[in-house]
Amino acid sequence: MQVLRPLFVTLLSGILLSLISISVLSESAVSHLDKNARFHPVISQLGMVVSQEAIASQVGAEILEAGGNAIDAAVATGFALAVTLPRAGNLGGGGFMMVYLAKENKTIAIDYREMAPHLSDRDMFLDKEGNVNNEKARFSAQSSGVPGTVAGLLYALDKYGTMSVKEVLKPAIRLASNGFKVNYDLSDSLYSSKQRLQKHKASKSYFYKPDGSHYLPGELFTQPDLSFTLKRIAEQGRLGFYQGKTADLIVAQMQRSGGLISAKDLALADTLITDGFSLPTSFKYNELAKKFDVPNNLLKLIENDQKAFLALKIVEIIGEDEPYDLDPETIYFVTNLLNKMNLV
Repeated sequence: MQVLRPLFVTLLSGILLSLISISVLSESAVSHLDKNARFHPVISQLGMVVSQEAIASQVGAEILEAGGNAIDAAVATGFALAVTLPRAGNLGGGGFMMVYLAKENKTIAIDYREMAPHLSDRDMFLDKEGNVNNEKARFSAQSSGVPGTVAGLLYALDKYGTMSVKEVLKPAIRLASNGFKVNYDLSDSLYSSKQRLQKHKASKSYFYKPDGSHYLPGELFTQPDLSFTLKRIAEQGRLGFYQGKTADLIVAQMQRSGGLISAKDLALADTLITDGFSLPTSFKYNELAKKFDVPNNLLKLIENDQKAFLALKIVEIIGEDEPYDLDPETIYFVTNLLNKMNLV
């Protein structure tokens, strides 16, 4: 099989978005298909984009056809999912991206998950008895994390893509402005979420018709407010979301509804991205061993074992500026994690 472009696989907020290598299939590869099987793989000689929603996948395929690489297509698909798959595709959430660089035989992990606002605290979702308040933890404004999606997607595009922000956002803007035909999945999602979404004036007017009914399959669904947000990102990049009008709107809504996200949180959001799982150059192995009583056999694995790299990265992230000044609960968590990874 002759590979013409590298393979990238992207994971966005639980949505598996796979961009398969542009390749030429040999006759031997096709001969391995089981003709008697009930299900058959989809095969392409030019490339393939797979996501949870067909229109968004088509957007990615069009980007590939226009000469973009897999990251261009992934980012375009990600922004399109924010329009066509509102329950999971997102601008207000976060995710991960795995990028395989074929020429370097290297895998890069980009982490752009939501971060807790700086006003958050450990016990904010507990009641007086110390039990978790699931309603508050899942559905209140205080449960909103600082969005990472826009920062993460634009970071990937800038570092690994070939097309401009305007080019990759154009399809999503068109879908939001002109609308798209609602499919059965979206119609059912809006119907099943009706009771919760219609508790709030904004979500009721946004996702439902003036009479309060949900959109039916085949009906046109437009999102002008979302199109304005996407246009600001297309024109200004990260600043078009994390500062300026969009940021002001987010902060104002947080203040009205009791949320915690501030202008400061948003301004810092685009710096909270992890590119790969490499160890920091200042990591002190002796201090790690002393703090956790790590056996010598684990330290010997550090430079050669990717799981060890990941475990130490977890320690670094949890500990923030002081990786070794951790409380007993965190030490217990990390130790158990290392045990499960068969590292100790």
